[in-house]
Amino acid sequence: MREHDLQPKRRRRFVATTDSAHDQPIFANLTKDLVVDGPNRLWVADITYVAIAVGFVRIR
Repeated sequence: MREHDLQPKRRRRFVATTDSAHDQPIFANLTKDLVVDGPNRLWVADITYVAIAVGFVRIR
């Protein structure tokens, strides 16, 4: 490869998908100090988009 001045294409190890520099409110983690004593006692979700018949809608 050196003879032909070629270099491999390198893959990134990490792809940033979160934009932390935004003006939206940041909500407190209400489950931070909660002790869960069994399965299915606590469910946590983060829904941003919902599918509808004609595409997606964003939840704010």
